[in-house]
Amino acid sequence: MPEPTSAGGAALLPAAAPGGGRIGRRRFLMVGTTSAVGLGAVATAHRWAPADIPLYSQTVAFTSPDHRSTVSTPGGVRTGTRVAVDARESRMLLQREESWLAGLAPWVAEPGEHSTLLRQALLDIYVLSDRLPAPVAGWTPRWRYVWPRDVAHVAVALAAVGNPDRALDALAFFRTVPRRAGLFEARYLLDGSGSPDQRTPQFDGLGWTLWALGRIHANGSTAVRQRIVDDFGDLAADLAGTICEQIDANDGLPPTSPDYWEHEESSLTLGTVAPTLAGLMSTGPLWHDLGATRLGERVAATADHLEATTVQYFGSTGYQRYASGGGPDAATAFLVGPYVDQFAHGAVVPLLSEAEERMRRPAGGLAPGARWKRDGISWTPQTSLFAMAYAHTGQDDRAHRLLRWLDRHRTAAGSLPEKVLHDGTPSAVAPLAWTAANVVLAVAALR
Repeated sequence: MPEPTSAGGAALLPAAAPGGGRIGRRRFLMVGTTSAVGLGAVATAHRWAPADIPLYSQTVAFTSPDHRSTVSTPGGVRTGTRVAVDARESRMLLQREESWLAGLAPWVAEPGEHSTLLRQALLDIYVLSDRLPAPVAGWTPRWRYVWPRDVAHVAVALAAVGNPDRALDALAFFRTVPRRAGLFEARYLLDGSGSPDQRTPQFDGLGWTLWALGRIHANGSTAVRQRIVDDFGDLAADLAGTICEQIDANDGLPPTSPDYWEHEESSLTLGTVAPTLAGLMSTGPLWHDLGATRLGERVAATADHLEATTVQYFGSTGYQRYASGGGPDAATAFLVGPYVDQFAHGAVVPLLSEAEERMRRPAGGLAPGARWKRDGISWTPQTSLFAMAYAHTGQDDRAHRLLRWLDRHRTAAGSLPEKVLHDGTPSAVAPLAWTAANVVLAVAALR
């Protein structure tokens, strides 16, 4: 989750060497046990301490053709849009917004239960990406950066609603950004010059970006597939090669790394393994179109081995955060569609509802994990992630239920916030790109 400190509220530790070095399977399991126990102790010590985090903005709106700003009151934005009430050239801005929506797939404009939610999620994506080098996580200053994870989801969502060109424009940001030891930074400055801080690079960024390219390529038109081959072939091959090399050097597992919790980790998490697996498993057709037969064979072999290792170690304890435990984690949803189409679904799908129950917070949304700190906060990225997982695994009723919850907890100006307090009040940053993208993908799957 995009925050200036760790998602648990503690200051991030000093940057460590990318990947954490070689870690054998025996040490991997032993370290995982230590971490799981530590998390359990924290959870027990803080059973209930409701947090009170303000809502930083109602939404973000264009104030002129090339400028946008956060909006602090619902009356500061034209109803149902992302155009400020006092915007210069407001008519043109409204027409530009509607023109973009009208250019999406026809089903987007069709009436349905989640039509309003879908429109508002799309407008959140629009205002956080239009005329920018890449989509940002949010517009509140400390979120105004480019996260590989968020961009990957926004890109796949844009492609799903019929805008693959803008999707690939977003991913093009990662063709030239600096990478430490082959890894993407946890987040980038909007000009692509590097990281705004000393956070440790995250291994999952490779998988997220490769997954987005593979997913869009597999579902794209002939023209889209050719653009990916022409413009992204080198990047995809580089990412895949780095992943395979790191896994080969690490006893068949990804290296220990922070994941979407954005905590320093001393043991490998499902939140790193699953996106890596998704990236490897999604790209088969791409290697064929690139004529990269040898690389395709290597990627397929690495994916098969990583899948078997994931089942062996994480599956033995029910796909918890760590191989040895740590409680249910929202990353369980990364093991089903739209991330991977074939995995041990017979074992994973029944775990989703159990994980949701253990991660549920007082307002009805989900925390990132069952052993996340007990502050009463629901996180919309994880809630929307489970809506998407349910929609892709035939559990439509559960998907609809979570989408209705998200709809009820939008801000008064219509945007999806990052968090919802224990009493149902929207809080923190709004809008949030990852949540909006997940909502779009969940609705797309249901349609």
